Amino acid sequence: MAFTTKKHGITTPQTNFATRKLAFVVVDMNTEVEGSGDTAFNTVGSLYQRAVQGIQQVAEIYALGQPNGNYFTVVLSDDTLPYGDGEEMADGGTNTPLEAAINAATGASCTVWNANLNGDSLNYD
Repeated sequence: MAFTTKKHGITTPQTNFATRKLAFVVVDMNTEVEGSGDTAFNTVGSLYQRAVQGIQQVAEIYALGQPNGNYFTVVLSDDTLPYGDGEEMADGGTNTPLEAAINAATGASCTVWNANLNGDSLNYD
C-alpha cells in the first residue's frame, strides 16, 4: 500500500511518494522551440538544449518533456528550485530566477510558470 500524508484524516496531493518533493514548471521560450534547422529541439546547440543547460545550472532535473511549439515542461527537485523575493511554488506564479538562468544560457527571453497537477491537466496560467 502506498504511503500518503494525511492531514486530519484527509489524503492531500503531493509528489514525494518515492522521491524528493517535485516541482513542475512550464517554460515558454517566446519563440518556437521545435521546427527545422537551428530551432529543431533534437539538434546539438538547439534553443531547447541551451534552455535545459540553463536550468541545470540552478536546479536538479527529474524529468524533461518534449517541446511543443514554444513550450516544454520540466519536473525539478523542489528543494533545488530557485525562487525570487516573495515567490513561492504557486499555481500560475512565474519563476524569475529560473527565467534569468534560461535567458542567460540561450540569449533569448522566456517565461517560466510554476505549475501544479490538477485533475487531468497541468495548470500554470
